Amino acid sequence: MTRQEAYTLLTTYLQNKNLIKHCLAAEAAMKGIYKHLHSSDYHAETEELWGITGLLHDVDYEVAQKENKLDKHGILLFEENPNIIPEPMAHAIKAHNYTMTHVQPESDLDWAITTVDQLTGLVVSSTLVHPDKKLSSMTPEFILKKFNTSGFSKGVDRENIKLCETKLGIPLDKFIAITLSAMQSIASEIGL
Repeated sequence: MTRQEAYTLLTTYLQNKNLIKHCLAAEAAMKGIYKHLHSSDYHAETEELWGITGLLHDVDYEVAQKENKLDKHGILLFEENPNIIPEPMAHAIKAHNYTMTHVQPESDLDWAITTVDQLTGLVVSSTLVHPDKKLSSMTPEFILKKFNTSGFSKGVDRENIKLCETKLGIPLDKFIAITLSAMQSIASEIGL
């Protein structure tokens, strides 16, 4: 699947501009995480696969929401069309919502999208409370402070984000820095 095919699929199923921006943020972050984990055995085509996984991880979200089936978010699209997204991307997308879908994350790809999905949301909410509301002004320290602020961005699953340490071997502060840097590189595309 090419990036263009993935983007066409995404915009076929998603209409909400903020959700599309979230998927773009996840795409950039997944590429950053791949580069960090595979600096010694880097392959451009694998980086692209990780990016497309990030781009498509929420492709069925609006359908699941509309049909009141958020417990199937991540697998709903595959029930209708099992081969719509190739493996291993399909497994990672199914597993990123594993507490609901019961599809267990297994690979680094699976765990990366599971953790980064939540972190991109925290980065955005942190940016929106910053005085200038610009990603370029964000620092990992500011986001970590918001991460540790109980009551801030309550919908973000911090325990999932912390899995970056045990499942990917990336310390939380480094994981935040990688994700932030990746999102800053596409700030104009996501409107921040």
